[in-house]
Amino acid sequence: MCREDYGEQESKRPPVSQNEEEDICIPIIVKNKPHQKKGIQAKYHITPKVLGAGGFGKVFKINSLADPNIVFASKMIYKRDKNVDIEEVKQEIDILKTLDHPNIIKYIDTFEDQKYIYIISELCPGGELFTQISEVMNQKGHYSESEAAGAIKTILKAVNYIHSKKIAHRDIKPENIMIGDDGHLKLIDFGLSEQMNDQKLIGKCGSPYYVAPEVLKGEYGLG
Repeated sequence: MCREDYGEQESKRPPVSQNEEEDICIPIIVKNKPHQKKGIQAKYHITPKVLGAGGFGKVFKINSLADPNIVFASKMIYKRDKNVDIEEVKQEIDILKTLDHPNIIKYIDTFEDQKYIYIISELCPGGELFTQISEVMNQKGHYSESEAAGAIKTILKAVNYIHSKKIAHRDIKPENIMIGDDGHLKLIDFGLSEQMNDQKLIGKCGSPYYVAPEVLKGEYGLG
């Protein structure tokens, strides 16, 4: 809650002699001020349109209050959702902070209040690769081999980069690949990612139809 300033009040000092008047400090009257915004609302305006939604939150477009032309995306995670593991969210943030690659979503900032955690990242106005594939399929009847090869080559660059940092994404799919304003594909959503050493992972996770066979077997690594 914002701290309130006190309004104008009458002074109830006892009467003083004429000689003392010269030494009296007259108090400065502070008038009531509007509540100052805190957290994410102190820096950004959150637009009501939902850009995307997943199992752990929704994504909104936000504008900088300092310059409305500066736009980002904000992933809002409801902390009271029984399916949300706060420690896993913090791990995702820690991983995002370490990544710097043209084909990986760029992390900007994080905010937290009583209800939500906000993960701020670059905005990818081109939408999902899944949507692009669907549109091409509707127009041409197929997604060409050269187009698929180009997309796979780009994403493999991102995968090679995160593997070099001992990070397993564990949920790569067209819905988690966005198209940036520069036209480049960007790997997003590191909510299921895991920072590894040399150990094997045994947890089964990912999305149906996309999960790797070795994940279903329950023993996999970065190799």
